[in-house]
Amino acid sequence: MNMEKKNKLFNFRKKFLRSKTVGGWIQLSEPNISKLISEQSYLDWICLDLEHGLIDAMSIPKIVDAVEKSNKIIFARISYSEINNIPKILDYGVDGIIIASIKDEKDIKKIYSLSNYPPRGKRGLGFTKYNNFRLNKNDISNQPLIIPMIENIKAYKNLNNIIKEKKYFDGLFVGPVDLSLSIGDKLKFSSEYKKTILNIKKICKQNKVLLGIHLIKGNKKDLNKIFKEGFNFVAYLTDTVVLQNY
Repeated sequence: MNMEKKNKLFNFRKKFLRSKTVGGWIQLSEPNISKLISEQSYLDWICLDLEHGLIDAMSIPKIVDAVEKSNKIIFARISYSEINNIPKILDYGVDGIIIASIKDEKDIKKIYSLSNYPPRGKRGLGFTKYNNFRLNKNDISNQPLIIPMIENIKAYKNLNNIIKEKKYFDGLFVGPVDLSLSIGDKLKFSSEYKKTILNIKKICKQNKVLLGIHLIKGNKKDLNKIFKEGFNFVAYLTDTVVLQNY
């Protein structure tokens, strides 16, 4: 890994810990859409939605190239069922992984192992886009950003055990839609749902774990409100939703 990329991760982690950060959510595979979004000055990171979006593996290197000059952190969101693809996705050049549908602390350890080179994990090191197809012994010190999602009732019930493994991840991310469905709220976002969110925030704050959520629709006023409610980072809007309201 070149020093520029290493410094990029280091500087972002410092900002992530100390500041409120905002990301753009991307579902479309057209690199120019990602480029335009990444150039927005108020965004600190972008996330490529590989779980529900139209972005396939071969689109990732093209998007990485398109947004490179913005110096934004690039996440890829995947389903837990796809975690065996983490090493390959990281080889394409993304900086971190957001993982949907985790259930317990064992999932956290497995994700960490797949994301890191030995001796921390078991990710294989080779000639890839990530390292410009050149081996460098300094690459093994890279630790990609890891953000597990709390979006089902099993993860919610196991939250205290998950947080005990906080050394293996950078923060937790609430998936509001799937969490609502999993607790039986049926997208009503009722008092029961709000109570669940409040408890997640309380546990994370007590344990000094950064917590994020996705603001799928809204404006910057709504964004500021979410920060005031105690979230540390927010995925702001989604390219597909914005286009529908053009």
